Amino acid sequence: MSSHDYHKGLPGYHPDQLLHDGCSECEARAKDSYSALLHLDLGRFRHAWNRAEQWQKHGSVDNLSRAETDMLRLLWAVQVQFERGGYTVHDGLLQIRLRALEDQIERLQRELTEAKVRSGELGVGALLATSPVHCEHGVLPGDACAVCTGEISG
Repeated sequence: MSSHDYHKGLPGYHPDQLLHDGCSECEARAKDSYSALLHLDLGRFRHAWNRAEQWQKHGSVDNLSRAETDMLRLLWAVQVQFERGGYTVHDGLLQIRLRALEDQIERLQRELTEAKVRSGELGVGALLATSPVHCEHGVLPGDACAVCTGEISG
């Protein structure tokens, strides 16, 4: 690939653009969105994601260059797929990773509480307080409660 042309001297230049019209290096990257995305550092990637969302959701973005449109369309297509899967994407993938980490922490805390209840270290109330699904008779999720199933009277 060639080197970048002086961006600020190009017609239509705007500092928010990720790829610049008239720059031979930017236009070469624009032909391959995969390559264009790989050349972004994390800050520029997040900027690209926000720029794609602004353009597609709100229909406008300041000084959009032709060179960056395919890359931004690709990012938008990825976001649509995430949203169809129930994820909320904001400010790049960082939010998705954070959500997954929070879900994992919650699951591990629940498993630890269950283990402590089974060992007798904690009372059933600790599990009931943290469980969205529980039996009021103290039976752990996944175990059958004879009272709830009607096998014995409570």
